[in-house]
Amino acid sequence: MRSQAIWHPPALAVYIRQELRFTGGVHGRALRCAGTGAYAIYLNGALVGRGLGPDVAQAVVWERFDLGPSLQEGENTLLVFAVGRGAGDWFRAEGEIIQADGTRRELHTGSPWQVQAVEMWQAMDAGPLNCAYVAALEPESWAGGHFREAEWREATVVEGAEPRDWSPLAAVENEVWAREVVAFGEVDSANSIEFVAEPGAMKTAKCVRRESLLQGGKIDALVQARDEGRAAYLVLDFGRVVSGFPRLRLRGHEGVVVDMGFARQWGTVESGVRYVCRGGLQEWTFPQLEACRYVVLRVGQCPQEMGFDSV
Repeated sequence: MRSQAIWHPPALAVYIRQELRFTGGVHGRALRCAGTGAYAIYLNGALVGRGLGPDVAQAVVWERFDLGPSLQEGENTLLVFAVGRGAGDWFRAEGEIIQADGTRRELHTGSPWQVQAVEMWQAMDAGPLNCAYVAALEPESWAGGHFREAEWREATVVEGAEPRDWSPLAAVENEVWAREVVAFGEVDSANSIEFVAEPGAMKTAKCVRRESLLQGGKIDALVQARDEGRAAYLVLDFGRVVSGFPRLRLRGHEGVVVDMGFARQWGTVESGVRYVCRGGLQEWTFPQLEACRYVVLRVGQCPQEMGFDSV
């Protein structure tokens, strides 16, 4: 049996779940996946890996993952968070698990797998900002597959391309910090995110200790935007083009809007994402692979001071 492409139309992003149960130890545990967009794979709440998505190759390719030590005797929950492109979206996974007694268990996506729409992932049409993540809608402990059972439904089998095999070099994720804050000030919060050559002086907005965004530590940058029509604005320069998954760590208030624009060259924002905060300490990683030298950061709807640990 071969895998089938699945999705939950017409959702822009989906959770995909498969429950696995083993009566003994497990030896082999390989899985390969492909999809129309970025995705992340979790096993029993632990991140297994992130799919690089279609931006790394012109053709759709299989990406391989080792389910590793998170696979255990007894009950296991395999969860995929997959983001689509808005039309014709699909995800496929297939693999084989070998138990200690030699029993082989095949994994193939198809209608027995379960799906549900991701409410916190929403489409936008604001120039480079084409999607928003509303953190307040995020289910608690979602990475472990803990949802209300009534929300799950059988996956829909859809049309999908045939992925190609490839053998990429091993990639290692390391945190990369910006080297310099090259612009800061106050801008209009309603416009599309873009480079602003001369942002206005901070009158209703502020960003104190902005240099703390350039290094790890216990000191946060303090940001505020009291006027709902204005936003704090910064441009971070990494000194060279870097590739990876943008990450935010902050202590925020529900409803604060954080826009991030990504640019490889000064003056042109090529893509972006909006993060709408929940209350309290939060860490969020954008699942889409990005390449940039500059990150344009805009913080609005923030009448109370909040702390940024890192971008």
